[in-house]
Amino acid sequence: MIASTYASEDVQKILIGNKIDLKNDRNVSYEEGKELADSCNIQFLETSAKIAHNVEQAFKTMAYEIKNKSQHETINKGKTNINLNARPIKDTKKKCC
Repeated sequence: MIASTYASEDVQKILIGNKIDLKNDRNVSYEEGKELADSCNIQFLETSAKIAHNVEQAFKTMAYEIKNKSQHETINKGKTNINLNARPIKDTKKKCC
């Protein structure tokens, strides 16, 4: 995967197709971009800074993905397993008197 060349697997990624306002100069179709993003299991957005299309949405999407991952990791980090069928530990200390 191309993304793993530039960022480790634990880094949130998003694929952005830019300059969609230049329809005649398009090098990658929406379908190609979407297919690549799907194969990498990441989000895909097309943007244009010139006409202000989806630029803010791209940042919001990335922020949401980072927040989601962070919350998920925090929740999983605090988990511990408890065996409800375990026998109680007997006090092995001898008592006098």
